[in-house]
Amino acid sequence: MRDCITLAAVGDVALTDYLRKFIYDFGPMWPFEPCRPALQADLLFGNLECIIFRPPWPDQPPNGETFHVAWPEALGLAEAGFSVLAMANNHVLDYGPERAFQTIEFCRDHNIATVGFGRDPAAARRAAILERRGIRVGFLAYVEDVPGLRRQVSPGPAYIAEQNIRQDIADLRRAGTDIVVVSLHADLEFADHPAPLRVALSRRLIDAGATVLLTGCKNAVDVRQEMVYDVQVGAYERKKQIDKVPGSEQVKVPEALHFFEGQEDELTQIVAGFLDRVFHAGKAATAASR
Repeated sequence: MRDCITLAAVGDVALTDYLRKFIYDFGPMWPFEPCRPALQADLLFGNLECIIFRPPWPDQPPNGETFHVAWPEALGLAEAGFSVLAMANNHVLDYGPERAFQTIEFCRDHNIATVGFGRDPAAARRAAILERRGIRVGFLAYVEDVPGLRRQVSPGPAYIAEQNIRQDIADLRRAGTDIVVVSLHADLEFADHPAPLRVALSRRLIDAGATVLLTGCKNAVDVRQEMVYDVQVGAYERKKQIDKVPGSEQVKVPEALHFFEGQEDELTQIVAGFLDRVFHAGKAATAASR
């Protein structure tokens, strides 16, 4: 019998300008510490929805977003144990290609693979392949085109296009990859369920050879929502904890991959505790500034 490995996956990791004060005060692991129990795995995947930059401080982008931190402030990503981070998302180009490549450089320097962004479409679609105990896992990441991206491709992210994704899955299978993980960053925010067409696409990609589909459409957990909507806390979305696509239970998953299921309540408590921590820290900071 082959060895087993564990794969953990989280949704949007948004280290934002709002969090910088708390990281400065409490250290770069502060955003991740309450979630540490959920992050223990042989391979940890996340969607990095922010930019990690070198000085000088970047100008405010036209869209007004503040999804960025400096290199020292992002060290928690490495300490938290992230193995691979997807950059195929709608914020990757907020500060231009140069800052996106600085983010890739940071990840490379801290032994974190990146996927879903590159100097040309071929580089953006290139898989990250990691091996644990003799088991090869390939990661692919794609994003739905939105006005902020303007279909920019050179450089740019990998866009959702079924024919391309099928080809990339087939290439990984031919190369002897044991497990193929596909991340799709798409659909409306704050919706409880992915769009039917996304579900249908995900099922087809499972049939085409993907082992795991990581997809979701909710940008907040179901606790203290009014706060999460106003403050980007870098929270982990419960809806994106390796959500298996409806119907994929009929697909035979290789015994090499061991799923942890039925932990939704525990994960919700972890995130709720984190939000309470942010809430009280924010109140204290506000009081101190008066």
